[in-house]
Amino acid sequence: CMKKILGIAFATILLSSCSQTPSVIGTWRLDSVTMDGQEIPIDDCKKKSIVIFQDGGKAVIHSFYEMPENKECKEVISEKNFTISGNTIKSIDKNKHEDEEKYTIKGDTLCLEKVFISQGKNVTVTTKLLKQ
Repeated sequence: CMKKILGIAFATILLSSCSQTPSVIGTWRLDSVTMDGQEIPIDDCKKKSIVIFQDGGKAVIHSFYEMPENKECKEVISEKNFTISGNTIKSIDKNKHEDEEKYTIKGDTLCLEKVFISQGKNVTVTTKLLKQ
């Protein structure tokens, strides 16, 4: 009987420790982007970009771009629906464009990794975001 109680207690501890895995839910600010290990320079305007992952599987992306002609910082807001399976975030936008990225969370840092095919070669882009 004691073994059974200890087994249940151990299973409960395991389950509760598993549910403590960091969640993507929240607001994340763009920190850096690397392409095949090479850092891509990001201007102050682009660094205002955030992603808000909401409960219920909706992500709101606030992207900021500096306009080349007048250096004005413009905001573009888009939305995607997302699901998480293992360490993969799958998303789909209103135009039915599907996307898939691997993710890891360490502390207050969310890393999204995506592989593109460019000129016949696989290119890995890693985006680092910081929890707000």
